[in-house]
Amino acid sequence: MRPGIFIAVVLALTMPVTASCANASPDKQGNLVVTQNTGIAGTVPKKSVHVKLRRSFKGEYSWDLTGDDVKEILKINRELKKEFPQNN
Repeated sequence: MRPGIFIAVVLALTMPVTASCANASPDKQGNLVVTQNTGIAGTVPKKSVHVKLRRSFKGEYSWDLTGDDVKEILKINRELKKEFPQNN
């Protein structure tokens, strides 16, 4: 498809949507209230713990854990030891 035809098709498809948004009544547009929750804005996303699981030729498993949260790393290490008890 040639670029000129593609642009014409995209414009033809988006024109009715744009026109219907412009015809919205002012009453409906005025009812929009935007609030900002400062408690959520100040939170830092939790970083994940990366687990590199390896299996030896004998069928034994070992793993490397990396991350910032030591408590989470220890929790995952306990879970892995329960899952693979032959490696303790």
